[in-house]
Amino acid sequence: MIFNKLEWSHSLTANWLYDRFLQLLIYPSIWVAAALASLGFYTQNILDLGDSWQPIALIFVTALIPYNLDRIFDSYVQKIPDNKAQLFFRQPCIWVLLLTAISLTIILLYNAPLRVRYISIAGIIPLLYGVPLFPGKSEGLTPPRPTYAERYPLGRASGETPDGADSSKGGACMPRKSTIQWYRLKDIPGSKAWIVGTVLTYAVITLPIAYSDAQFNFATGLITLFMFVFIVTNSHIFDIRDIQSDKEKGVITLPTIAGVKGTKIILSAMNLLVLLFITLAVKNQIISFYPEMILALTINLIYIWKININTPRWVYNILIEGFLFIPLLGHWAIKIII
Repeated sequence: MIFNKLEWSHSLTANWLYDRFLQLLIYPSIWVAAALASLGFYTQNILDLGDSWQPIALIFVTALIPYNLDRIFDSYVQKIPDNKAQLFFRQPCIWVLLLTAISLTIILLYNAPLRVRYISIAGIIPLLYGVPLFPGKSEGLTPPRPTYAERYPLGRASGETPDGADSSKGGACMPRKSTIQWYRLKDIPGSKAWIVGTVLTYAVITLPIAYSDAQFNFATGLITLFMFVFIVTNSHIFDIRDIQSDKEKGVITLPTIAGVKGTKIILSAMNLLVLLFITLAVKNQIISFYPEMILALTINLIYIWKININTPRWVYNILIEGFLFIPLLGHWAIKIII
């Protein structure tokens, strides 16, 4: 009896902690924004760009804006499988966070060098990512006209159909008047995760470089390629989770086109190719050897094949997004050991 009560108490505590974690870090995208900021910090470290906090802060606050804006729109136009998340993004508190992030972004950009402001213009893409922008026509067929028998299953008072009425025939499907349907950038077929991965890679690479006024060279290009594949793999994995929701809304993603297995094969090939490029670059002394890159891509390959549509949401919310911290944490761990 005592052990059962203790187990029940621990279960309640664990559930309470998990709910608080969701409410405070996961739903408002603070967890993923911090992970992306860590990638910017990692870029600073391996490219020796100094230790300025401004680019890291800018990455963090700007990441909060598109993620939350997209989920606010999704909560109204696309059903989120997590009912708690659906309700969370309809509460006033999320607008407070959004307005705070926008205000801090304006302050940081106002105090940033001019080159940083120019580079940040690309930030309009994630801001518009989930916003309905493009009008299009939606056409279809009206349901067939019901038969007389379907309209009057018991007949009239006399039990007879009117003269000339055929009780067996209904009307054919008729063209429905076209209506206006608004589309988002994420509705471009297959573009969803690629847009996310490209914009995030752009941010975590170019902002630290712009603040330090460094030059973009071939070694930086290889690190950018690593970062792109690392991030875009993470983004596509979430499309596997959301495959049913995307199908219902008509959002075409890589998993809806190639299937779950096809997506895993494509992502695995990308990660293996980058591993090969990094190995050749290190061998030819183009870049230094960074074990954390190998570790990050290896973990990518592991979770690509472990994840499926039935994987619990907490694994995605905490672990998969948390894997974005690996390059920085691995880099720090290696520096401590060595």
